[in-house]
Amino acid sequence: MTYAAANRDPEVFADPHDFVLGRENVNKHLGFGRGRHRCAGMPLARMALQVGLKVMLEESLDWDIDGELQYAKMPEMGVVSCPVRIASNEAM
Repeated sequence: MTYAAANRDPEVFADPHDFVLGRENVNKHLGFGRGRHRCAGMPLARMALQVGLKVMLEESLDWDIDGELQYAKMPEMGVVSCPVRIASNEAM
């Protein structure tokens, strides 16, 4: 079993296979490890993701998947690459 399987535990996460922004219990996600094995760069990575996503959403009208998804060799790890097409506010 991998830690990624724990991130999809329906007893911990409602709708575990859905992408839900603002999950109340997102801090139980194990993507950055736990305890003494936690990633030292976790705070910086979370901040970079928040800033990047905020800017992308503010500066775009719409977005859609634009190509084939690439999955990890271990299926429980999920998608590792997802090409997207973004409709920019500047195009209007």
